[in-house]
Amino acid sequence: TIIDVRNEEKFNEGHIPDAINIPFIKLPEEINKLKNKSKKTILLYCGSGNSSGKAMKLLSQKGFESVMSIEGGFAEWIKLQLPISQKNI
Repeated sequence: TIIDVRNEEKFNEGHIPDAINIPFIKLPEEINKLKNKSKKTILLYCGSGNSSGKAMKLLSQKGFESVMSIEGGFAEWIKLQLPISQKNI
């Protein structure tokens, strides 16, 4: 499961394919939606890696077993020219 913790506007501009947008600010209240994924690997990212690192810590404290953050965030993803999706508005 890939989770983008950036705000909705940034997510709509471009994101990793199949990512779910849960802005970091909303993560504490949305965490229950992820409970069924607590045994699966969760990959988090933000713009630079800072917020996703904090989100990773939060999910780990809530009992999620395999949580990772993309080092360098979405900026690094783009730099590596990896595929992105855009939301059709």
